[in-house]
Amino acid sequence: MALKLNSLAYHFGKQAPVLVGRKIAELVCGMATFAILARELSPENFAIYTLILGLISFVRLTSLPGIGNALAQSFARGHKGDFRRAVLLSAKTSLLGMLALAAAAWWHMHTGDNTMAAGLLAASIGFPLYSGFLYWRNTLVGDEKYWRLLFFDGASFTLRTITVSACAFTFPQYIFPTILIALLAPGLVNIFATLWQTRQIPKSSTREPNALRYGVKVSMYEIPSLAVQQLDRIALFYFISPEALAVYSVAVRIPQLLQAMIGEAIAVLGPVFARRENYDQSLHRFTFIITATLLFGCFLFSLIAIPYILPLLSGPKYNDSIFYAQILTTGIATGTIGQIYFRYVKSKLDSKAFLQITLSQAAIDGPTILLLTFYFGIKGAVAAFILKGATISLITGFIVYRKYHLKSSSVCKEK
Repeated sequence: MALKLNSLAYHFGKQAPVLVGRKIAELVCGMATFAILARELSPENFAIYTLILGLISFVRLTSLPGIGNALAQSFARGHKGDFRRAVLLSAKTSLLGMLALAAAAWWHMHTGDNTMAAGLLAASIGFPLYSGFLYWRNTLVGDEKYWRLLFFDGASFTLRTITVSACAFTFPQYIFPTILIALLAPGLVNIFATLWQTRQIPKSSTREPNALRYGVKVSMYEIPSLAVQQLDRIALFYFISPEALAVYSVAVRIPQLLQAMIGEAIAVLGPVFARRENYDQSLHRFTFIITATLLFGCFLFSLIAIPYILPLLSGPKYNDSIFYAQILTTGIATGTIGQIYFRYVKSKLDSKAFLQITLSQAAIDGPTILLLTFYFGIKGAVAAFILKGATISLITGFIVYRKYHLKSSSVCKEK
C-alpha cells in the first residue's frame, strides 16, 4: 500500500504543477478581466455578463461535453481514432445551443429587456466557436501532454483578457461587444488547437468501442447537474435583483477560481484512475490527505488574503462581498472529496454510476438553492454553494465505496 501511495503521490506531484500552472495563468488573466469589468461596468451590466456566461456553461450541453471525458480516457488507453468524428459531431450539435441563445434573446427583446437581449444575441453568435471545438483539451489531458495544454490555454487566456478589457474600457455602457469578444477570442484558439491536434493523430488510429456512445449518454446525464449549477445566479437575478447577483458574483469569483485550480490538479489523476480497477485503501488515504491539506490552506487564505485581494480587484462598491468570499473560500474544500471520487467514476466510463450521481445531486441541490436563495437572498446562495460541495462528496463517496472499494490493495495493481 505504501508503494502504491508513493507512486500515486509521485505522479500527482510531477504532473499536477503543470496543470496548476495553467490554472494560475487562468486565474491571473481571469482576475485581471474580473477587476476591469467590476470597476468599468455598472452593477446591472456586470450581473448580466456573469449571468449570461453562467447560462452558456449550461447551453454547452448541446456540444456534448461528455464525449470529451470519454476521449480523455480513450487516449489514456491508447485509442485515438474517435477524435475527428467527435469534433465534427460537437461542431454540428453546438448549432442547437446557438439557436437556443438566439431564442432567449428574442424573448427578452419581446419583453422589453433590450440589454439582456443584446447580451444573449452576442452569446448566440460566439457560441459555436467557443463551445463546439473543445475536445483538443481533453485529448491532451488523456495523452498527458500538459505543457502543450498550458501553451494553448495560456494563449487563449491572454487573448481573451486583452480583448475583453479593451471592450470594457471602450464600450462600458454596451454589453454586446464585451460578451461577443469574450467568446470569439478563445474560440479562435480552439480552432487552431483543434487543427493542430488533428494533424498529430494518424488516421489509422484505433477506436475504443462505445466511447462516443458513452460520451453522448453522459452529456445527457449532465443536464440536471449543470442546470442546478446556475440556479443560484438565476434565482438572485430574478428573485432578488441584478445588484444582489453582482455582489454574489464578486464574492464567489475567487472561490470558484480556487475550486477550478483544485479540479485541474485532480484532473492529472484521470489517466491513473483509468488504469486502476478498484478504489483501494491507498486511494482512500490519498483522498483524505489531499482534502485535509486543502481545507487548512483554504481557511488560512480566506483569513489572510481575501480581505486585501478582493477590495483591490473590485473596488469599494463591492465591500459587502468580502465576508461572503471568506466563507465561500473555506467552504470549497468540502467538495474536494467529491471531485476526486467523481473523477474516478468518470475514468471508468460508468454511465450508470454517473447518472446516479448527477440525478441525486440535482434532486437535493435544486430545491435547496431555490428555497435558500428565495428566502435568504445572498446569504442563502452562499449556504447553498457550500452545501453543494458537501452533497457531491457524500453521494460520490457512497457510490465509490459501494461499487469500487476494495479492502485488499494487494489485488489492485496498475497495468
